[in-house]
Amino acid sequence: MKYFKGIIQCKFCGKNYNYRFERQAVFICSGLKNYGKSFCPDSPRIKLDDLVYIINKHLELQGKEYSLEKTKLFIRDIKVRPGWEIVINYKDGTKSIWTPNEMIF
Repeated sequence: MKYFKGIIQCKFCGKNYNYRFERQAVFICSGLKNYGKSFCPDSPRIKLDDLVYIINKHLELQGKEYSLEKTKLFIRDIKVRPGWEIVINYKDGTKSIWTPNEMIF
């Protein structure tokens, strides 16, 4: 999906995430996709719907409206870290942290 192209990075292997449709829209690590689990053993798939939900909630709390077309206006980068922690860094200096157990805005 062009709106997230080049802004989601895997901190396991350093490669970017790519859009893919697998019964639903997801992003997967290009290192995992191209080189296998021996290259990038623990990078999660990220559902587009989940990512949009988190970004929308964060911006809603700040009184801002979000749509996919505005992604690069608001998002600086997204880092996927060990422990399946996903950190969304916004251009205004704020961030959202998403782990399997919690979401922090």
